[in-house]
Amino acid sequence: MKHLPPDIAILAASVTIAITYLHDQAKLAGYRVISVFYTSSIQLIMYLTSLIQLVNVS
Repeated sequence: MKHLPPDIAILAASVTIAITYLHDQAKLAGYRVISVFYTSSIQLIMYLTSLIQLVNVS
């Protein structure tokens, strides 16, 4: 796998931080939030993965 461009690497890092933060908040808020949270984070990860694959192809 090629090195990611800096902006995508930064984006991935900030998404990771955001997911960690949201996960902690969701634990505090109660577990019914978590199913919604995981659904949206999985969609976000799939989107990022396809974005990264597009960049690697070009």
